[in-house]
Amino acid sequence: MISIITTSSMNSLPSFTYENTILLDDGIYTNVNLTIDNVGTVTNPIIIKAKNNGKVFFSGSVNVSITGQYVILSNIIFTNGNGSIQLKGSNNRITNCEFSLNDGDGPILTITKYNNRVDHNIFKDFSNFNPWVQVLHEDDTPDYILIDSNIFMNRKKGTGNGFETIRFGLSGTSLSPSRSVVENNIFENCNGEIEIVSNKAGGNIYHKNTFKTSYGSLTLRHGNKVIVAKNKFLQDNVPDAGGVRVAAGSGHTIYNNIFQNTNNRAALIINSGSNGDIYNIQVSYSKFLKNIFLNCSLDIMIGSTQFPLSPRECLIKDNVIIKNTNNPVYQINSDISKIYFQDNIYKATNIGNIQNQKINDLQTEFQYNISDFGSSEIGTTNVLNDIIFDNKYGNEYFSILNKTIFDEISSNNNYHFNSQYVNDVNNDVEFLSLPSSTTEIYPSFFTFILVCIVSIKSLL
Repeated sequence: MISIITTSSMNSLPSFTYENTILLDDGIYTNVNLTIDNVGTVTNPIIIKAKNNGKVFFSGSVNVSITGQYVILSNIIFTNGNGSIQLKGSNNRITNCEFSLNDGDGPILTITKYNNRVDHNIFKDFSNFNPWVQVLHEDDTPDYILIDSNIFMNRKKGTGNGFETIRFGLSGTSLSPSRSVVENNIFENCNGEIEIVSNKAGGNIYHKNTFKTSYGSLTLRHGNKVIVAKNKFLQDNVPDAGGVRVAAGSGHTIYNNIFQNTNNRAALIINSGSNGDIYNIQVSYSKFLKNIFLNCSLDIMIGSTQFPLSPRECLIKDNVIIKNTNNPVYQINSDISKIYFQDNIYKATNIGNIQNQKINDLQTEFQYNISDFGSSEIGTTNVLNDIIFDNKYGNEYFSILNKTIFDEISSNNNYHFNSQYVNDVNNDVEFLSLPSSTTEIYPSFFTFILVCIVSIKSLL
């Protein structure tokens, strides 16, 4: 027999308990304050779920905190109210729930600690201040959090900064690794602010997500060594709808994404950096490989006027850019002498003064399979169904996905990470922030110095 610590307007939650499962009776539970501090195991988790799918509602002032281990909360509809859901402890999971609490400010869901998972949920109809979902990367320990197979829809436009759909980490800990995965999610009509997703942690993977008709971009705001791979941005010319913005950091890989009908905002932005702010260090030692741009109003913007240091030691290679207008492919706002363009393919008429680039190089119709990009179809029928037990947890899944992506990239001779231009930054070892200096350092020598620094610090 297990128990849960709870106080609410009903004093307790009517339920039926067997083994390690609590089934909640049908009903609307108002003003719920629920703390779950039980400890299960990986093979015998504690499950708290609705007895009948779609029949249990938490409303009013709702505060739920999962502080135990190996706890699964499932099949609950959070609606008509406000509150905070805290996923703490470790190896815990929220799955097959629906969130439409919109009477107060966010964040509605806060995720901390290690190996926690949020999957197969629907988040809809939120317009208030603060991120809808936030991940608190609190220290130098990797989090291995997994956010996958969710639908985020109808995040209404806010009045400035602080209206993200997901904010991952904070500036103060952004230079350390989180090594978490955001995968197979759908973001539709997520218009809160220019950062749909704001990444502020190192080593994360954004893989096979779909962004549809959403104002803003997936933004690598702070942090190093982030992978953005096989996402699709189907923006349908929504004003200021973009793709990926790389604002700062080193060792990023932007690989095999598709950008279609972005408008006003460039599909890919590579920012300049500051010489006095370690969190806004210039983009460097990063690769932009095999992405597809289809009829975007502006495809790639390099540099910005906000900060003085141009991006450097970056490779833009084997991208395909197709557009049926004379709008420019590139907007260049900084020095690009350390940006290397190689083997990009264009069916466009206005690429500007980019050396060694060929216009109208596509001799036949370009072929691609849209199903290779973005999330698999996630419908509402996937929500409030039975729990999926797929052993898709934390550090093990991160390691598998990380290796799969890098093996795919490295298997192509065109994408060897030890290229003549941009050195490989070992994805298994945290990459240190580059010094704010205009002094040129050859990649091989730079990597050698970093290894020495890491080795020395480990002895202190």
